[in-house]
Amino acid sequence: MNTTEITKTRQIIAAIMLIVGMFFIVGGSLGYALPLSQTATPHTVTVIDSVTGQPVVGAYVFIYMDNGQGGGYTDSQGQHKYYTVEGHWMINWTIRKGNYVTSNGQGMMPDSVALVPITSFTYQLTSMGVGSGTLKNPSDVTWLSSPGQRIDNLPENSAITLIAIPSTGWTFDHWASTFNQYYDPHSAGIAITLTDVGTLTAYFTQAGPPPPSYATVTITKSGQGTISPSEGTYTTYVVGSSITLTVTAASGWRYEMTKRNGIEWSTTINSLGATENIEVVFVPVTLPPETSWVSIGIGIPLVLGTVVIFPRER
Repeated sequence: MNTTEITKTRQIIAAIMLIVGMFFIVGGSLGYALPLSQTATPHTVTVIDSVTGQPVVGAYVFIYMDNGQGGGYTDSQGQHKYYTVEGHWMINWTIRKGNYVTSNGQGMMPDSVALVPITSFTYQLTSMGVGSGTLKNPSDVTWLSSPGQRIDNLPENSAITLIAIPSTGWTFDHWASTFNQYYDPHSAGIAITLTDVGTLTAYFTQAGPPPPSYATVTITKSGQGTISPSEGTYTTYVVGSSITLTVTAASGWRYEMTKRNGIEWSTTINSLGATENIEVVFVPVTLPPETSWVSIGIGIPLVLGTVVIFPRER
């Protein structure tokens, strides 16, 4: 075969390959063959950052068609080209890249997709209360009623400030936290920054009876005699209790009365108030006068008052 024949043969083979190639159109990144009798429609999706609006380079675009699947990465313009085939449809699609929230959908993919950047992580905070009380935020909104539990998924570095308010008959005892941060466990208010998954617990304890209130009792006397308790000011008697006085008059004196805050009272002072002034009164004993008999001379006694007069005989 001479050179001319070889050249013609090569031209014929090239023409045949061209004809055969026209029967198949490679579907871009989808990687499927398209018979010439079908129409391939090109598409371009642009992937951008939802915050900056800049193209996202190197995002992976995955497409699932009813007749095949495939994917590829966005170029320096944040674009990815793909083809759809006449008579076939797109089932779903996914676009993903590190540090972005994955975007996906069903049906035909839009021409532009915005990926949301992951600017912070989300951590789980478990708030608990042991005992009876309420956890409130600085706006006086109830965060949690104790006993109970609350679970929140909050962005990283969220500032959490809570105030523990005990129920009636209870007292706040302390906080317990799994966060490695400084806080005063015995302060009713606490502020932390959410830097990890953690637990925050408020502990309430049941309060004992309130301390007693003591009355101020002042005891005095007038006249001569002894009393028990003796004269003086006392602060050892509980408000609401009672005092019973023992009184003994001195010789030539007698017990007259007891006064409570200026009012005549018995020797038992019950239901003590916050301030009591008690006075015991003694008075002297008055003896009856002696009787005198006076004769006036007629033998008939004449009584004048306490004096008896007899008439004198002649």
